[in-house]
Amino acid sequence: MRVCIIGLDGLEYTLVEKFQLENLLQKEYGKIDLSEFDKKLTPPIWASFITGLPPSKHGVHFETRWNNILLNRFEKFFRTFHFSHIPLRRLFVALKFENKPYWFWLPEHIETIFDVVKPSIALKIPSYNYFYDLYKEYSVLNVYAGKEPQIKAEKRFWDLFTKEKDDCLKHLDTRNWKLFMAQFHITDSIGHMYAGNLSKMYECYVQMNDFVNEVKQLLVGNTLVLIVSDHGMRPLESGVFGDHSDYGFYSSNFILNLRNPNITSFKRVILDYAQRK
Repeated sequence: MRVCIIGLDGLEYTLVEKFQLENLLQKEYGKIDLSEFDKKLTPPIWASFITGLPPSKHGVHFETRWNNILLNRFEKFFRTFHFSHIPLRRLFVALKFENKPYWFWLPEHIETIFDVVKPSIALKIPSYNYFYDLYKEYSVLNVYAGKEPQIKAEKRFWDLFTKEKDDCLKHLDTRNWKLFMAQFHITDSIGHMYAGNLSKMYECYVQMNDFVNEVKQLLVGNTLVLIVSDHGMRPLESGVFGDHSDYGFYSSNFILNLRNPNITSFKRVILDYAQRK
C-alpha cells in the first residue's frame, strides 16, 4: 500500500462541490476544521498536516517577534525585502534577537510523516523543504497594489505551475516511494486574484482536475490518493479579489469515514495506510 498526497493550496470546498469535478471530489470528501488556528495561513497549517501537531507544538508561525526593539520596528521592512533567507535567520537566532527561531521552518527534532514512512518524496512542502519564496514567486501583492496587471501575473503563475507539475510527474514516475507528497500554490494565487470571477475559477479547477487525472494514470497497485487544501478561498465584498476561508478541503479515493476532521487528523490516516502490506 502506498500514499500519494497532492496539496492544492487554497482549493475551495464549495467550488469543488459546485463544479463536480470527479478527480478532485473522489469517493469521500469534505471540509477540514481549522478552528485551532487564529489565522488561516499556509506554513503553520501544512506543518500541522505533516506532523499531526497543533501550531502550539510544532513552532511554525507567521509573525516574527524580535527581542531587539529596532528589528521589531523594522519587521515590515525586512518582509518587503524578503528577509527570510536561512543563513541570515540562523545568524539572528544565534545572536538571540528572535524569541521563536522557527518562523516558517519546522525544527529538526519535530517528526513528520516523511520521517516515519520510507522511502518518501516531498516536493515543495511549506515549512518542510520549501522555504517561503512565495513572495517572489507567487505574490499577488503587486496586483493588489496595481503594480502588475492581472493577466501578466496570471501567466507567470501558470508558467510556474507547469514547471512544478512536470517536476512532480517526473518524480512520481520513478515509483521509488512509499509516500509521495507535492504541494502547489497556483490555486491560492488564482483565488486571491479571481475568487469573485466564477469562470476564471472554473478554468483553474478544471486544470487541477486534469492534473490529478495525470497523477492517477501514473499510479500502480493499491495507492491512497489524498487531495488536500490548507484553507479555501472566499470572494471579498469589494469585488473580484479573494481571501482565505475558515476551512480546508480533502478528498480520498478510499472511504476513510472521517467526520469534520482537523488538519492534524491526517497523519494517523496516512501512517495507517502507508504501513499496510
